[in-house]
Parts: sequence; C-alpha cells; structure tokens
Amino acid sequence: MEAQAVQPDRMTYNCLSLGHFKEGKMHEVKDLVNNMKTKGLFPKTETYDILTEGHCMLKDFSGAYAWYKEMLKNGFVPNVSICKSLITGL
Repeated sequence: MEAQAVQPDRMTYNCLSLGHFKEGKMHEVKDLVNNMKTKGLFPKTETYDILTEGHCMLKDFSGAYAWYKEMLKNGFVPNVSICKSLITGL
C-alpha cells in the first residue's frame, strides 16, 4: 500500500491486527500498533477492543490487561465488548 503512496488508516490497521490474531501472530500486532502510532494514528476504543479480544483469544491475559490499562490511561472508557472479552478470558 505505502509503496503505491496509499497511506493505511486506522481501519486498515485494525483489520490487519485482527488477521494477525486469527493467525496466532500476536507479536506482529504489537509492531503494527507501534507503526500506527508513529504515523499519528492512535488507537481508539475499536482498536483496543480488537487488541484485548485478540490477546484473550490466544490465552494471553496479561497482554489483554496491558492494552486495557493503556486504554484507561489514554482516557477511553471500556465498552461492553471489551469487558466481556476480559471476563470470559478469565
């Protein structure tokens, strides 16, 4: 995309993150989020939803909780989906 001068947006990063989680590539998601942030696209509630649900899906509850804490630190309120992912993940 970027080679063709098309800049990915937040939705693109969210879709790529979801795909990596489905493939079990949790470490690549962190790189994606870091890349997203360097481009000035910071996570919003939908992104944090994908991040917490993806980590719970892969049984990485400490990772899910880390994203949850970052979300709260950045002033976002967890939605029902995020709370459900964290609760059912336990």
